[in-house]
Amino acid sequence: MTRAEIRSLVRLLIDEPEPYPDGTFTEPQLDTLINTAKDKATLALASFLPWMFQGTALVDVTAGKGSYDIVTDWVIADCLAVVTIIRNKTTEDRLPVLFSPGSEDLALMSNISNTDPILWGQEKAGYIELSPPSKETVVDRYKVVYVKKFPDLNHDTSDVTPNVATPGFNAIAHPLIAYEAALIAMIANERSPADIEKRKQDLLFDIAWNLSGVQMARHSILVPTGEIFRGGYIR
Repeated sequence: MTRAEIRSLVRLLIDEPEPYPDGTFTEPQLDTLINTAKDKATLALASFLPWMFQGTALVDVTAGKGSYDIVTDWVIADCLAVVTIIRNKTTEDRLPVLFSPGSEDLALMSNISNTDPILWGQEKAGYIELSPPSKETVVDRYKVVYVKKFPDLNHDTSDVTPNVATPGFNAIAHPLIAYEAALIAMIANERSPADIEKRKQDLLFDIAWNLSGVQMARHSILVPTGEIFRGGYIR
């Protein structure tokens, strides 16, 4: 589906066939919602199909440095959400580094620990904090497991490069973007999203089943948000 097709489906779902002023949302406003929804759909599918939507990268640490820009310092350009960080030294168990949900824990551990970084967290989008900072500079110190971010939908047609009109994941998942965008739009309008939510849950299950090829028991699916992924963020 192109962005225009997804936008049309969103308008159908929220029962607003015409843009503002006849409807609530202008076309650019819906385009913004669609890109936010595209990231939410990616997170939801990643919880079912991590092998399709996750990536890994080995990253360096610098002596005395505690905060790392994911893109600049660790050169991970397609990170949507960090899932976990794993130790990567041959002399230690390659276990996940503990996650800290807040700055107080990070600061506390910095004060009392003189070992290698044992906690990680995110104080702001796009940055990872390691606490306490490493005492030495080490290449490939950690393996970062993350959910991959697909390109934003920047055009209404699919023949414009280098930008794209559709995200990189399988076309069968494109309607899920429209349902996520419709939910955002209905909540913004203070309208009940219950019916759309249920239909989206069914759609999510069906997409995950089709992409995986493995039969799963149908149940009520809680679609994850960025918070489900420790320190996750949506840019």
